[in-house]
Amino acid sequence: INPFVKVETENIKVTERNVGKIIENENIIVEAFDDAKSKAMLVNEVLEKHSGKTIVSASGMAGLEDSNNIKTKRIMKNLYISGDGYTDFEEYSGIMAPRVMICAGHQANTVLRIILEKED
Repeated sequence: INPFVKVETENIKVTERNVGKIIENENIIVEAFDDAKSKAMLVNEVLEKHSGKTIVSASGMAGLEDSNNIKTKRIMKNLYISGDGYTDFEEYSGIMAPRVMICAGHQANTVLRIILEKED
C-alpha cells in the first residue's frame, strides 16, 4: 500500500437503511459485493439518490473463462462496470480468485483514472 494513502476500515453491514450515511462523504464508490442483491442495492442507491457520485461496479467474473474478456465500460456518466458481462456464479463453477483479482484491478485503475481526470 502506498505510504501516503490514508486507509480507514470499519466493520459494518451495508444495508438500504445505512448506505446513504456510509457513502455521504465519498465522491467515488467501489462496489465489491459478492451478493447480487447487495450489488443492485448499492448501484441503485447511488444512481437514484446520489447522482453527483460515481460508482464503479463489477459483474461477470466467475469461472475460469479467458481473463482477457474482462473489460471496464462506462455505462452512464457516473457508472462504470468491470467484468465480462456474462459469466454467472452458478453456471461457471463459482468465483475464482484470479478473475476476481483482475476485475478488482480494473476497478482500482478506473478509480485512479477518474481521480486523475483521465476518463472522458
